[in-house]
Amino acid sequence: MTPEQRYARHLQAKTGSKWVREYHIRLHARLIDRQPKFASRGLAEAHEMLLAELLHRRGYAVWVG
Repeated sequence: MTPEQRYARHLQAKTGSKWVREYHIRLHARLIDRQPKFASRGLAEAHEMLLAELLHRRGYAVWVG
């Protein structure tokens, strides 16, 4: 799933996140463009946790899970 597809899914009423619907602004294209492709979901999720920690330390509001 592309970042744009995932973002759209988060905005949907049935399967989405109420936090994304209420507080979203936009996708941050600069961050998306720098993300590598992963061979497995497990590797992608591990990277997502590290990225979330980094962004949180930089002041972004980030939720993972």
